[in-house]
Amino acid sequence: MKVFKSESGKQAIYESYDVLLVDWSVDYEETDVPGRYGVTHVEKAGSPDNPPLLLFHGVGDNSAMMWVHNAEELSKYYRIYAIDTIGGPGKSVPGSAYGRYFNQVEWIRELMNFLNIEHAYAAGVSYGCYLIQLLLAELPERITKAVGMAGTISAEGSKSNALKMMSAFLPEALFPTDRNVKKLVNKLSGENSKRLIEDSHIMEHWKLLLRQFNNMSMGYHRIRKLPMEKVNLIRDNLLLLIGNRDILSYYPNSLEMLEKSKINFRIMEGCGHSVNHENPEEINALIIEFLS
Repeated sequence: MKVFKSESGKQAIYESYDVLLVDWSVDYEETDVPGRYGVTHVEKAGSPDNPPLLLFHGVGDNSAMMWVHNAEELSKYYRIYAIDTIGGPGKSVPGSAYGRYFNQVEWIRELMNFLNIEHAYAAGVSYGCYLIQLLLAELPERITKAVGMAGTISAEGSKSNALKMMSAFLPEALFPTDRNVKKLVNKLSGENSKRLIEDSHIMEHWKLLLRQFNNMSMGYHRIRKLPMEKVNLIRDNLLLLIGNRDILSYYPNSLEMLEKSKINFRIMEGCGHSVNHENPEEINALIIEFLS
């Protein structure tokens, strides 16, 4: 399955991706990790003597854009590994096995082995918020603590609303003009949407992703609900940060399940789905405090 709709679109995204990496304002290294599911692209920053922190982005974005406001601060305390999801619109390249029997846990286990990471912290946004919960539950000997953003607990009994998700992105995502991309940012963000809209590099990159990324290529990343006994095991090692303006994560059933599961969570006032872009200073501080 093609990740990008055209070769020219892919090259435009890669060029924009590199511009965003400069905006990280920190020295970084790029690494391609071969594995059974393809080649996983990773950005590394921070001293190798710092504890490792794995970073996971959402479905329609990539590491360069997701961590542009977090990488500099987090890399002062951690050796960060920003991972481009296989099948996502970053620089990872799916192999033939990706479409046949993709297993997220085995993908990350293999990646950590290749990078010689025995134990690590993890943080993720949106889909990445689900992924860190899965890794905490299935790789407790490798992933020690984790912080999720713009997502809720993925437990049995939790409900997601596909219609709500579609309405959040449509019709603007189908017609990603400059005006519609700005409208979409305003829909998904909170009081600080201006912070994204005034960042020309982020806006240009997201417009390219909306135009050129084939969302179906992320379809092999299955999401399953964790049984409550698994949730009980990860409870003390997980923190969730959710904006009260996040139309995708802040709703009655989400809040009910957070209370029921007794998960550590904090509601970020005035923030939407792009919480780590809207309030990076507080988000960075909360990540560092919890993981430390």
